[in-house]
Amino acid sequence: MTRLSTVVMTCGLLALCAGTARAQSSSQPWEKGSIQIGGFITSSDTEMRVNSSSGAVGAVVNVEDTLGVGSEKSTYRVDGFYRFGETRRHQIDLHYFDSRRSASKVLDRTIDIGDTTFPVGATVSTEFNLQFVNVDYSYAFFQDDRVRLSVAGGLHTTGVKFKVDSPPTLFEDESFTAPLPVVGLRGEVIVTERWRLKGSADAFYLEYDQFTGLLADTSLAVEYLPFKHAAFGLAVNNIRMNVESDGDNAEGTDLNGELKFNFVGLLMYARYLF
Repeated sequence: MTRLSTVVMTCGLLALCAGTARAQSSSQPWEKGSIQIGGFITSSDTEMRVNSSSGAVGAVVNVEDTLGVGSEKSTYRVDGFYRFGETRRHQIDLHYFDSRRSASKVLDRTIDIGDTTFPVGATVSTEFNLQFVNVDYSYAFFQDDRVRLSVAGGLHTTGVKFKVDSPPTLFEDESFTAPLPVVGLRGEVIVTERWRLKGSADAFYLEYDQFTGLLADTSLAVEYLPFKHAAFGLAVNNIRMNVESDGDNAEGTDLNGELKFNFVGLLMYARYLF
């Protein structure tokens, strides 16, 4: 069973369990908006292929194994949302975080990256940075005093900077963005006055001409609300992405090659509710 289907089933089970619970006395338990800041610990598995300008296919390089870039990284993440309308069923979300990793390693094999060949035995310095900016709109098709279920759509944009340097003459620097439209589901359950469970799943898949894109972004979180306007949470987030393009700006991306990554992150956060 995929992680995407697991989160969808989890949201459904949470809704079923909460439906049997006693409703809270508050007529509007859902806050109008929030700002969230957290520490994000991620473990990554990344493969990158950069084709040459002449059309030659580059080598598939595992960033962690081949270039020695660490698979684990601690960073930060910022999230926020705002609900509008009298019933607060409409919601706009914004998510941002980046991951910056670097390493130096002596190559144990020859690799071709873009227009540059890095020979076996060369000492290479690598920078690999990922930046995510996600904007979503969601509508709560079911909402009561304890359960909120929504459908969502949005744009998940990934920015990549990939730099490999072996002084004095060998150098390759690639930067591109990959904006991918997604559809998804959201689920939130008020278990008690102090505790909440939240789950989400977003997905995208498209094959068109010289472009192939796949994205699955799932998360599951538990929150504790000690005060009216403050919450603390712990979440697990998994993102799987595979984008392949010929560099002709297909579907808005200028990638000439392939990017494939899978990471799991543990997010600890605090958020302000209003």
